[in-house]
Amino acid sequence: MAYYYDYKKEIDRHTAESRAWVEEIMQNIPLSSLQERLKEIRGE
Repeated sequence: MAYYYDYKKEIDRHTAESRAWVEEIMQNIPLSSLQERLKEIRGE
């Protein structure tokens, strides 16, 4: 825990950057045929 508190700002920044990167990647991945079918079934 001491390491976390010593580097909290850096860890939090890295975590935020990683989450933003994952979100960007997820938005650019085309839907699979299963995902498309499920959206049709749900009416989305």
